[in-house]
Amino acid sequence: DATADRLVAAVEAAKAGGRSVSDVPVERVENLDALPAEEPVEPRRGSTLSVQDDEDAVSVVHPRVRAFVPWPIPVSGGVSVLDALPSPSASGRVRSAIVEAIAAEGPISRARLARVVAEAFGLSRVSGARAAAILRLIPDAHTRQGDEQFVWPVDVDVAAWRDVRTSPPGESRPLESVALEEIANAMAVVAELGGGVREDEIKREALRLFGGKRMTTQISERLAEALTVAVATRRVELAPSGAYLARF
Repeated sequence: DATADRLVAAVEAAKAGGRSVSDVPVERVENLDALPAEEPVEPRRGSTLSVQDDEDAVSVVHPRVRAFVPWPIPVSGGVSVLDALPSPSASGRVRSAIVEAIAAEGPISRARLARVVAEAFGLSRVSGARAAAILRLIPDAHTRQGDEQFVWPVDVDVAAWRDVRTSPPGESRPLESVALEEIANAMAVVAELGGGVREDEIKREALRLFGGKRMTTQISERLAEALTVAVATRRVELAPSGAYLARF
């Protein structure tokens, strides 16, 4: 190997110069049996992660990463339409807005869905009762068994979905408005681009993909829950070295 070649060359040079072999500097080689086995991860072509001049700005190029585009909230009617719920006419108009919002932003949290749909009908704030009236109109095709927080586009296979939608510079998506599956996807991207990362790094960099900066207790708990999902669904795998590796 390279080390042996350098030693042989050094010995030959010593002989030529009249020095004894004992005068030749020898590289110290650690016990190879004690070294951990390497776990190489081949980076995906076309995938890069770079930190801009602003330490909080992260630029990611990855096939699974795209920008989050909010639903361009239309003027769908006035507050009188919401007041008329659950009449068939009002329900039909509100349901149409719900389907449009889900198609644009899904997976979308029920809380955000109620808020943006209410805004489409002239309300900047929505009460609990009003939100409940709106959310009762979500078509069953957009709900998933066991998921009480988020609703999904009908053409998305939740088990196979691996997209990550990043925030524009200077903006952020609150993690409570991001599905655990999407946070888990972000962790897989971070693990792949990093070639294997530790727990604190995979959480921190996933948060940054959504524009987050501060690691509060609530955010840390949300990230821990997402990491559990990522491991359980084999998006990532914990290696014996303690690093998380991507397993898309």
